[in-house]
Amino acid sequence: ARHVDILVLDCLRKEEDATTHIGLPSALEIAKGVKATRTFLVGMSHSFGDHDQVNEELRQRPDLEGLDIVLAHDGLALNVDL
Repeated sequence: ARHVDILVLDCLRKEEDATTHIGLPSALEIAKGVKATRTFLVGMSHSFGDHDQVNEELRQRPDLEGLDIVLAHDGLALNVDL
């Protein structure tokens, strides 16, 4: 198995998948399976609510203990060595 440092996942809705996008429950299941060092969720709709509050909720979830999963933000830049 290969370690994943950074995982970027589409995550349109907080409650459920959409026809062409995954939602938060599916994104979290994928993230738990991959166990990346950091996971960034992107493409959220306005219905997600307050960015900082959702990130705090993610940090507090016992089922995500040991995983660093956050909502990405506009202007976020990641340095990646290929």
